[in-house]
Amino acid sequence: TLLSEYGYQFSESEVIKISEFVTANPEVIEILRKIFDPLHIYFGESKIYLSLYSDTEEEYCVLNVLVETNLEIEESFLQERKFFTEFFRPYYKSLNGKIIVKGISKN
Repeated sequence: TLLSEYGYQFSESEVIKISEFVTANPEVIEILRKIFDPLHIYFGESKIYLSLYSDTEEEYCVLNVLVETNLEIEESFLQERKFFTEFFRPYYKSLNGKIIVKGISKN
């Protein structure tokens, strides 16, 4: 898929759901392309996974961008906040919160 060509990883079980989400929200593709390299700048060497969360009662979906990093938990959280305030906030607002970025420490 196009997203895996950008370097994103996801489980086989979510390929169809993520593809449907991106098809319904095509503006997501360009933003995912724009944020991939900056994620590595903020979080260092990391693997970046996509996971879709759906709330059927509230009728909304959120694409989680999960950044698995070697940073300590506290530093990962600080980098997540820094990434959001310095770079990601305009994209988040333009998508009405359809994408969320979370740092996940391997330590």
